Amino acid sequence: MKPASLRGRILFERVSRKGKRFGSGYLQLRVLKNNLGFNRTGFVIPKKAVRLAVNRNRIRRFLKESFRTMSYEIEPGFDIVVFVRRAPDINRMRYVQDTLVDLLRKSNLIKQTI
Repeated sequence: MKPASLRGRILFERVSRKGKRFGSGYLQLRVLKNNLGFNRTGFVIPKKAVRLAVNRNRIRRFLKESFRTMSYEIEPGFDIVVFVRRAPDINRMRYVQDTLVDLLRKSNLIKQTI
């Protein structure tokens, strides 16, 4: 199943205003319960943080793929917005994925496996 996208300025602003924030060096995660049976994800990569559109799109694709591969581990029913604070090194994207997993653990969105 294709992951649902968070679309529309109003939804992004609602998550930004009311959601909980979890941050690290490159990324900031904002999470808000949506009372749906599935997660919706959105990505904000400002031009100020990553100048070239090619790199912004590459980072967005990488983050989407990371969410897709982890989707079975993430608790359903949340709107999740990932903000890129500063440009990560394109060659160190594995570090960005590890950071994303850490932020999801901080926010208690990854299901606990024993």
